[in-house]
Amino acid sequence: EFDTVLIVEGDSTFSELLRGYLESQSFYVTCVSNATEALRHIASTNFDMILTEMVLRGPPGEDFYNEVERGKPDLCRRFIFMTGHEAERRTDYFILRARALMLWKPFPMDDLLSAAQTVQRRNRLARLLARSRSITTASVSSTGDGNTALATKRGKSA
Repeated sequence: EFDTVLIVEGDSTFSELLRGYLESQSFYVTCVSNATEALRHIASTNFDMILTEMVLRGPPGEDFYNEVERGKPDLCRRFIFMTGHEAERRTDYFILRARALMLWKPFPMDDLLSAAQTVQRRNRLARLLARSRSITTASVSSTGDGNTALATKRGKSA
């Protein structure tokens, strides 16, 4: 199964370079040039990873992230930001608040792959946690006694 990636990058040459590399690493890639296009794609697709430039035509990367956070907050752990601009206090604060990954241009493709693997691990963990919660919820609701269900599930007496 291929992980899906949305690349949001205004420089089409760089975007195609990223696409080629990620596809060679078995990712399925969609490229757009601005946040408005990206939001349209996100409305219909839950991408496994969103690789976006911080400085975009139209809404900047931070506003794009905030819009995704309002509509599909589960996608926020899937962001990797890129920038070629010097660090600014506001950007640093945003990256810390969002707990996002940042790649500073120019970056080696190995750094991109490492960031993508981090997002993949986050996604796997989120799926495992969601599955665990649904199993626990099903056990609790099927018995009507949460303490007994959890104790029984763990092999202990209540």
